[in-house]
Amino acid sequence: TYKMSRQDGEFELYSNPTEGGIYFVNTKLIQYEHVLVFNNITKFNDVIYQPGLGNRQHRLRLVGYKTGGWDGSLTAEGFIYNDGDVPLWIANTNYVRGDIVKFRDKLYTSLINQTSTSTFVYENWAQTDSFKIGLLPNFDTLGKNFESFYDVNAVNLESETDKYGKGSIGYQNRDYFNQIGLDDVSQVKFYQGMLQEKGTKNSIDKLIRSKFDQISSDINFYEEWAIRNAEYGATDLNSRVEILLDEEGFVDNPQPITVYNTIQ
Repeated sequence: TYKMSRQDGEFELYSNPTEGGIYFVNTKLIQYEHVLVFNNITKFNDVIYQPGLGNRQHRLRLVGYKTGGWDGSLTAEGFIYNDGDVPLWIANTNYVRGDIVKFRDKLYTSLINQTSTSTFVYENWAQTDSFKIGLLPNFDTLGKNFESFYDVNAVNLESETDKYGKGSIGYQNRDYFNQIGLDDVSQVKFYQGMLQEKGTKNSIDKLIRSKFDQISSDINFYEEWAIRNAEYGATDLNSRVEILLDEEGFVDNPQPITVYNTIQ
């Protein structure tokens, strides 16, 4: 007898010393290589690489996230990977609830744990139009996301959750943030910081003063003024005092003014 251990990318095989040793081991080593494939033409119609004309982009910036503790293997804690390969329905086969099969060019999901017969029993299956493929969060990750629903420092990979969670402070995705290369977290924090000065010149000045890698900012803005014509509501509760000021007596800019309760 023997026992195995697989932890942190290491494989260990132990034998029982009372029964004998291990005199021959035949193993097959597996090495993973990760490759990113980009379209040669971007959505802005820019060519990434064209050797005939000597056109190329010498540097590409990749913005993304990876799960913690990932060791490069085909596993990611908190996520499942669905490659979209749906098997054909086969007779006399065990299926569990939730299994997806293809039958007559249509997708079906199993409603119960069953063993298929010689004919397809439609009552045990529900037709589905589509399903998500790629890297998907599992149930633990989806449950954990609720704890950081309103946390602007946390990134939720579900776009709809981001839409409502970060929208609690009035944030919406904006093109001018995306064009300067800010990620989602930076966009929300920047918007959160300028809320108190939103609609003023100061919020635009802060955006212009921000430094971005190899990006120059040029923003034109035009102020619009409004004149209040009237008021409505309980206007008698608002008491105002108007004081006529003589600008010829001003000596400083700004000029401090003291108001006394007594007549001078």
